[in-house]
Amino acid sequence: MIWLLQARDIPEAALLPYLPRLDAARQQRIARFRVPHSRVESCLAGLLLRYAYGQEYGGPLPALATAQHGKPVFADPAAPAFNLSHWSRDGQYAVACALSRAAVGVDVQGLHRYEEKFRRILSDAERAWVEESDSDARFTAIWTRKEAYGKALGCGIGYEMQKTDLSGSFETPTAFEGWLLWSTFADGCFVSVCAREALECRTVRLQTLLTALSGGEA
Repeated sequence: MIWLLQARDIPEAALLPYLPRLDAARQQRIARFRVPHSRVESCLAGLLLRYAYGQEYGGPLPALATAQHGKPVFADPAAPAFNLSHWSRDGQYAVACALSRAAVGVDVQGLHRYEEKFRRILSDAERAWVEESDSDARFTAIWTRKEAYGKALGCGIGYEMQKTDLSGSFETPTAFEGWLLWSTFADGCFVSVCAREALECRTVRLQTLLTALSGGEA
């Protein structure tokens, strides 16, 4: 399942009571951020993971560990795979959480301006598609797919991005080297997913999430 949370103008103080629900490593990471919106983003990501896991699997969130390249994973190899992505701009927040039986990657971003310097990370087919029309939107779709693909691989963007052609991956899941990739546009944000299986996308309201966590339901 892909869980998507979008909200605007979230005061940091409103999330402070929920910090104890986060793992120690995330709490420490949040404390190191200097700007409020980064702390809000990270807090929302941790809370959404806890909520999503509770909704899908029930019970407390499993212990977390760090895999190669710094990717967070559940410490128990038998636990499901997960991935998180978060973004904010001008008071708008978007957080995505992917849970799957196998490796998965998800990326969420707002519209990203396409510039000449980004041509080097695109394949010839991707470049032609992006520059054909609506370049900013098409580039953002391609970029989030590349991010999601790298996160599913577990290496981030540490792969040959220019040689990886994801131009055919649109809203309908498209097969690519054993993966399924698809993208969607929701309330000003692009969300791309790379998984071994097709996953349903479900939106969740911030108040729904906080109410559930307050009641101990997740």
